[in-house]
Amino acid sequence: MQATETGGSVKAAARALDVIEAFARTTAPLSLSELAAQIGAPLSTCHGIARTLQARGYLYALEKKRGLYPTRRLYEVAVGMALHDPLLERLRPALTELRDRTGETVVLARREGDEVVYLDVLESPQTIRYATRPGERKPIHSSSLGKALLSLDDRAAFDGFLRRSPLRAVTPHTIVDGEALWRQLQESRTLGYITSRAENVTDVTAIAMLVNVGGETLALASAGPIARYEAKFEENLAALRSTVEGLRQTGIVSP
Repeated sequence: MQATETGGSVKAAARALDVIEAFARTTAPLSLSELAAQIGAPLSTCHGIARTLQARGYLYALEKKRGLYPTRRLYEVAVGMALHDPLLERLRPALTELRDRTGETVVLARREGDEVVYLDVLESPQTIRYATRPGERKPIHSSSLGKALLSLDDRAAFDGFLRRSPLRAVTPHTIVDGEALWRQLQESRTLGYITSRAENVTDVTAIAMLVNVGGETLALASAGPIARYEAKFEENLAALRSTVEGLRQTGIVSP
């Protein structure tokens, strides 16, 4: 049967995605009744979806009726697809060159709501380095990547963000004053880049710039231990700028 937008097949697919997103929101085991409440569906519907996902290896039941939770299969499938994302494959040679030129970790990210999500990570080969992984989520106000993407907001959108997400001190150096953060975001528009100095991870400095890929604005950053990174700050900034400009010249990213 060919599904239509209002057809049962499309609705079932949407419900299955709702179940997965419910676990992403709660990050905790959920019973069938809790799942039903989370996605606003009948208990019988949740039971059918959960049973199918269990049979396919995407959910498992905890002991003593403590609920259901996703297995690593979902993560492995997602990572496997992400590693071969055509967009990332086009960018990866330039990101690899930036990593090798600076000797520091390189991260590509996008905004999702009031968080920043790491799409690709090329870790520094050095023993002491900034270590992270694709799929990692960070508060948008504390990382250089997040702040670069947040700088796209006008004042009304920024104020809305502040109402939704009070600025939390991720480290002792995180900017938690809204006006101070707004001023830094405005300054970054003039500079063309933005930094995070021990604001997201203690003892890590990062520089980020915006890149437009296929009509989507992403952020690209390099990051490393403060002492080493700051000693070559201008060199690291020049390398990042050169990478972004090279991507623009090749047409991979838009001006």
